[in-house]
Amino acid sequence: MSLFVCKDPITRALRDFMPTFHLIRVPESAIQPLVVLVKDPDQKANALRRVGPLSDLLANAPDEPILDSRMADLSGKKSTDVKVDLGLQIVSGFLSGFGVNPPSLKAVFDQVSTLSFSFEDVHRQFIDQTKLGDMLLNQPVELANPAVATVREGGRCLVIDSEVVSNNFSVRAERTTDANFAFDLGDIKNILEAGAQKVAVKATNEKTIQFKGEAPLAFAFTCVELFFDDAGQVTKFLSVKPGKQSVGFGASEEDASVLETEFEEELEMLDISGS
Repeated sequence: MSLFVCKDPITRALRDFMPTFHLIRVPESAIQPLVVLVKDPDQKANALRRVGPLSDLLANAPDEPILDSRMADLSGKKSTDVKVDLGLQIVSGFLSGFGVNPPSLKAVFDQVSTLSFSFEDVHRQFIDQTKLGDMLLNQPVELANPAVATVREGGRCLVIDSEVVSNNFSVRAERTTDANFAFDLGDIKNILEAGAQKVAVKATNEKTIQFKGEAPLAFAFTCVELFFDDAGQVTKFLSVKPGKQSVGFGASEEDASVLETEFEEELEMLDISGS
């Protein structure tokens, strides 16, 4: 199970804006536009491997600026409620992304049954697909590089063209065993003491705690799949859409490939490993 399910308000807002957003199981700062991901042929369906920047695979990579826009519709939008055990896993994932690995926070949440999450200052960072096309025009991708060698063996080569990021998330206690429950901010700060320089913590009300890290973390992204000729020249790329069991993507059904996927709560959650 995961935080983002298909009827979740955050998921709906993302998909209303752009249907091709994929959600990341653990928020990650290394997922950025123009990063290459590889789907190895022998890996599970929703597992991707982060390879590195696309520029490392091009002989002449122009310096294309990454654009930024604020996603006001997502800022402050509350997620669906999740059970506290799952909620604590999600909190730990975010804190790990911020570079903090605290002891268990379970004692702080011992009177909490369900939690919800929200994000502030949400931004979309992206490169226009026309600019990506310009980068790939008239120069091959170095598929001989061992990092992407499995693409020649039936693997798939994806390039991130946008991500959704935030460095500011809040946790709200929705259902509690004590009607007068209030978070003890002092206890939380003591547990996070070792990472105090990396994460700021404050209570926005008695039942809501806000965590703010130094660097934004990606929790969703879009990507395109590259298609090659025998020389490694990109002949086309198509946006990858999430879907149930199999994912169709491309301009039409006839021009689409199929990506077999595994889902949790009817929505693909991608595991991304480092290079």
